[in-house]
Amino acid sequence: MVDQTTKIKVPEEVLRQATKCNKNFKCLSCNPEDRCQAKYALGGDTCFLECANNTSCSYLEAYNDIYICNCPVRKYIYKMYNL
Repeated sequence: MVDQTTKIKVPEEVLRQATKCNKNFKCLSCNPEDRCQAKYALGGDTCFLECANNTSCSYLEAYNDIYICNCPVRKYIYKMYNL
């Protein structure tokens, strides 16, 4: 498992796919404790999160107290870094 302080690098191609990002890719540059924490993923395509405080993201879908993230960048981070 990768340390939470590891420098995250995401390919430009993946960044370009995140056309709805309204957070200026905060998940890449924020303090690890402020990043939404991925709990688990299903097949690498669906990422379930425990969201950071006051999170407002156009890629999140809430179902009761569960959040599903559809962001290509966040999925890449989980898949490559297990974060």
